[in-house]
Amino acid sequence: MSDRAAFVRESMRRSWGARTAQYAAVTAGNSDRYAAALLELVGPRPGERVLDVATGPGVVAAAAALAVGPSGAVVATDLAPEWEEFVARGAAEAGVSNVTFRAASADALDLPDGSFDVALCQFGLMFVPEPVAALREMRRVLRDGGRLGAVVWSTVERVPLFGATGPLLQPYLPAPAPGQELPTPLALGAPGLIERLVAEAGLRDIRSEWHTLDYLVPDPEERWRADVLEGQPAVREAVAALADAERRALHDRYIAALEPYRREGAIRLPCEAIFVAAVR
Repeated sequence: MSDRAAFVRESMRRSWGARTAQYAAVTAGNSDRYAAALLELVGPRPGERVLDVATGPGVVAAAAALAVGPSGAVVATDLAPEWEEFVARGAAEAGVSNVTFRAASADALDLPDGSFDVALCQFGLMFVPEPVAALREMRRVLRDGGRLGAVVWSTVERVPLFGATGPLLQPYLPAPAPGQELPTPLALGAPGLIERLVAEAGLRDIRSEWHTLDYLVPDPEERWRADVLEGQPAVREAVAALADAERRALHDRYIAALEPYRREGAIRLPCEAIFVAAVR
């Protein structure tokens, strides 16, 4: 394990672990639409064993548990152990009891070879130090003929969830020290990139789909609070350090950047994601 990989892994563990409740609240009602498209692409069947990597609040895990039914099982893993209570809560709300949680890094799964029929990862691969290593781990734990399904965000101009307001915040963020740059949500959106990584990991029969789904922001002020005032540590700390007048001006620009997307009483950000399926 390289020093950089260890740095990224620990940084991500601390960052996500510190904002589980905030992230779960912000993504409520959004992640499930992408999860439905992912499960339709991969098609978990009754009785199958499913692995959900980088599960976060467990939206994909709960949906997969419903798909495989009581004769199947889902193991949800995440680097941040703080997600366990959210996964349990989501499973209970979905009425399923066949989901278990394990704290594990995506690139070092403590799971037996060939023990799953399906491996899923929704919006998680972008944040691991070496995505190919994580994909190889998912391939390792799949049985022969097992299926992989992964989702990553597309490019910035196609994902206004980040493109609309991200450039407003960037000037206030300190430049990271060399070697301490962290992966971004859009790190794997370049055309053809995720497919090449899946192939490099040794998977076959690779196919891709692109889905643009509305990411709903019911209240721009709530989004400002969650994304900025309670967001990632670097953003939160940089904005907190601003003078009051400058912070208010940034707030006003942030809200104004979202307003062009208002339709039917809510901000609706049409965000493109890349869905990839493959076979071991």
